[in-house]
Amino acid sequence: MMSFGLLWTYRDKLKRLLNTEKAPLGVTLNKWRLLFLCFALAYAIILLLNIVKAPIQWDEISHLNGGALIYWGHYDNFVSRAFYPPLFDAFTFVAFKVLGISLFTARLFPVFFSILSLWAVFELATYMYGGKAGLLSAVMLGIMPGFFWLSGYAMIETTLMFFIVNEFI
Repeated sequence: MMSFGLLWTYRDKLKRLLNTEKAPLGVTLNKWRLLFLCFALAYAIILLLNIVKAPIQWDEISHLNGGALIYWGHYDNFVSRAFYPPLFDAFTFVAFKVLGISLFTARLFPVFFSILSLWAVFELATYMYGGKAGLLSAVMLGIMPGFFWLSGYAMIETTLMFFIVNEFI
């Protein structure tokens, strides 16, 4: 009859062999996560290279003005003109404070949140259906023309998508 200690030893060896042990945060770096990281890096580089080539859209103006009004300390004017939730304008203000007021700076946070949205979709689909489906889901979202287009403009949609997808994780 085998002892429980010997069974636990075989179980631990089998876990290591199959690489099913989880890291301290519960995430393992497997081939699907590496492929996703490569895709996310390429996606970010493409977005950052084209970030200021497009002209300012009319819908960006409210966020650009909101971040600038907070930057200049015109809080009463900001509150009276506020239409969208103020979190995105606060992010724009932080970017303006750190990097200065420019179109590139204003469009930096949407790029950041689009990458985070891709990651959230990848994690959700990986949890539900596995790594292959997770990578496919993130790639399909990333190459959608609407999402790709919105990722390069200072609009609230990519930020909202990140927070909404995170509600499901």
